Amino acid sequence: MKLTYSGFRIAAAAMLVFFLQACGQEDKSVTATPDTDNAAPLWSGTNLLDGGNIEFPAVLEDKPAVMVFWATWCPYCKAFMPYTREIQKDYADRGVQIITFNAKERGRGDPRAYIESLDFPMVAVADADTIAAAYGVEYIPGLM
Repeated sequence: MKLTYSGFRIAAAAMLVFFLQACGQEDKSVTATPDTDNAAPLWSGTNLLDGGNIEFPAVLEDKPAVMVFWATWCPYCKAFMPYTREIQKDYADRGVQIITFNAKERGRGDPRAYIESLDFPMVAVADADTIAAAYGVEYIPGLM
């Protein structure tokens, strides 16, 4: 079965809506103690655009995020990445930001030039193989 670009966009948007709705529901039975078995992994990485340091969870700034793992050689990544602009635009009123992770690149392309070509604000993390492994991402594109 071949997934079209619009089908991929619809699936990604549906997943985002599900996560936003789930995050927006308050469970009064939850205590303030975090469940460390289900906590997102802490990480730090290099900003693909300016070389600075990016740390999680500080990068979130208490806002929801869509996390995308990608590489320049991946045709599915290239098909999806332009739609991240639309996701960010569609959910701007909820503060959604896009965090991208260049992973599994293997020196085949120019990740910085590609991100700059997308021309919209996003957080872009370079050389993110260890971060991808921490999230269990084995294949790209990966969307969280």
